[in-house]
Amino acid sequence: TTTATTLAGILAKKGKTLLIDADPQGNSTCTYQAQVEDCATLYDVIVDSEMLPLASAVQHMPNGDIVASDPLLAKAEKLLDGDVEGLYRLKDAVEELEGYEYLVIDTAPSLSVILYNCLIAADQVVIPVTADAYSMQGLMQLHSTIKAVQRRQNPQLKIAGLLLVKY
Repeated sequence: TTTATTLAGILAKKGKTLLIDADPQGNSTCTYQAQVEDCATLYDVIVDSEMLPLASAVQHMPNGDIVASDPLLAKAEKLLDGDVEGLYRLKDAVEELEGYEYLVIDTAPSLSVILYNCLIAADQVVIPVTADAYSMQGLMQLHSTIKAVQRRQNPQLKIAGLLLVKY
């Protein structure tokens, strides 16, 4: 989350940037002080069978533009599990979005249907890692997932690099 919000802030100085909070914990949403109640969130965009446009979930906050997360995203995992079309919901929504030069997606540190949505929609991945054995183990699992997504769903996906954090 710290990496995503910082990167979004840096990129906003270069061009119009949107931060998408795809982590059910919603820490980026909290950082931006975005609303979750009584407004469209990423959950609504991904789960809505009518394909709610991503632009309708954008909130313009003092820190920048954000699509807020929602604790209901955890429920989206169950709703989309086994639905092949469900893996492409975020990609479809992003393709319809206009006016942004940069999109930054904050993901949860877990392998999930929502993460697959994010990897399929993304052009590049920055992987924050800590200097410990558990991080390396998680990195190997994530690398395998990224390779599978590159082979099957998103051949253009690139690993932009690893970012050592908490050093």
